[in-house]
Amino acid sequence: MRRFSFCIFLHLLLTLFSFSCLPNRYIKTFDIDGDGVFDKVLHVAYHRVVKEELDRNRDGLSDTFLFYDEKGCVYMKEHDRDGDGVVDLREEFFPDFSIRRMEDQSRDGQMDRSWTVYYTSEGKPLRMNIDHDFDHVFDTRVNLVTEIREERVSGKWCKSKKKGDQRFIFVKDKVFPVEFVESEWQIIA
Repeated sequence: MRRFSFCIFLHLLLTLFSFSCLPNRYIKTFDIDGDGVFDKVLHVAYHRVVKEELDRNRDGLSDTFLFYDEKGCVYMKEHDRDGDGVVDLREEFFPDFSIRRMEDQSRDGQMDRSWTVYYTSEGKPLRMNIDHDFDHVFDTRVNLVTEIREERVSGKWCKSKKKGDQRFIFVKDKVFPVEFVESEWQIIA
């Protein structure tokens, strides 16, 4: 009888221990626009969001993925911009105020171009390193000009970061115009 009660006690103890060691993970889904299809999926572990999936083009498939660290800050963002189910743009956010972007330009599922932009603590861009052939060695370093004095571009003064604002970057003593488009600076071809 003692042995039987000890076995039951041991079984209960192991059962309680195993349930307390299971990770507390679950998924929350949201239909933001009310069309009956989930637009947002949150992956939660230990009462904090670790991953967020968004369907921005409303085709029923997730196309943007955000990954959160233990402090709740986004450390990586992945995008499927063409809707083929393969990530073709990855952004990594680092504590030293830099963002590395990797892009699959050839659409073969492998990242083949990367660039890293370094910012000041105030959010002003300082420089950009570009790796054109994805050999993990930067081919081009661009020093970004964050202020333009007394210059007009496209008929307006460049003072704020609004859509259509333009500034300049210098690459090997050559000046190239850049334009603020969809929350980022892009070189005008």
